[in-house]
Amino acid sequence: MSNTEIHSVHNEGAHPKAWDGRIEPLKAGEKELIDEAVRILEELELPNKNSKGSTNRANILKGKEAMRGRTPIQAVNLGLVMDYKRGLVLSRETRQKKYIPIHNVLKKLMRKHNPNFRFTSILINKDVGTDFHFDKNNNGFSYCIGIGNFTGGGVDFKIGNKIKNMDNKNKWLYYDGKSWEHRTATEKGTRYAIIYYNKKGRK
Repeated sequence: MSNTEIHSVHNEGAHPKAWDGRIEPLKAGEKELIDEAVRILEELELPNKNSKGSTNRANILKGKEAMRGRTPIQAVNLGLVMDYKRGLVLSRETRQKKYIPIHNVLKKLMRKHNPNFRFTSILINKDVGTDFHFDKNNNGFSYCIGIGNFTGGGVDFKIGNKIKNMDNKNKWLYYDGKSWEHRTATEKGTRYAIIYYNKKGRK
């Protein structure tokens, strides 16, 4: 992939830039933490979030999930979320005891992979399909890893006039979702997409 030929257009104004995402392999000890995370998630019932009540999510969902108010999605945000009256606050789920084990494992996983990466939030999506979109409310780069028992999947990016699939099953995708338009690729099985990101508004 040529860094000189591939460009994007930022969603907040045209400014071409070279592709700056990458796939990073697992480091020693990470697979064991991933296996532990999957075991916890398989026993954990994620909240059903009605797309009608979350317009920022409804705008990017695809397929059946795009039918606003009809199909709930299974997802949870751990860490900071935006409250439009109070600013950034801890999500309700972060304060619930049943999410502490998975939150701790996922934080430990990132510390092992890249202890210098700072994030405000961890989003867990279970089998959530999205259409092409920008992460306009994020700051900087994010990490996304797909875990679970599935085939296919990954993340598609619009790069120039092509679509590039980045396979991130048990691999780390490092990317700027605010600058690069992307979507989830179709999978078979159960996929947990784990996204570590910085929420816009962090001081």
